[in-house]
Amino acid sequence: MSVRNGYAHAVVSAGNTGALMAMSKICLGTLSGIDRPAIAAVLPAIDKDIVALDLGANAECNSQNLVEFAIMGHVLYHVLYGEEKPSIGLLNIGSEETKGREEIREAATILRGFGDKINLSI
Repeated sequence: MSVRNGYAHAVVSAGNTGALMAMSKICLGTLSGIDRPAIAAVLPAIDKDIVALDLGANAECNSQNLVEFAIMGHVLYHVLYGEEKPSIGLLNIGSEETKGREEIREAATILRGFGDKINLSI
């Protein structure tokens, strides 16, 4: 409730991430057009930091969830680092368009449809 009431900006948990995400969705809700929240982490890299989303709380996601995560990552990176068009990628088992789960391939197709609005790097 501290985040919801503006007393805190973030939540840290050493407990069950699924329970934390369920509680967050019930207490805080989601942004309009977003079905599932995603855990995000900033990972240091040689050239610049990487923001990764969906780190463990969602065991199964559909293509629309993955698209939403990509959009949230795009916005989060822009807000944190001021980069207008951050590079967005989907983790998959290979770079070929025929590899990976159907949900990932569908998400890639949807994201390609965004044209130059999202800098897709897959």
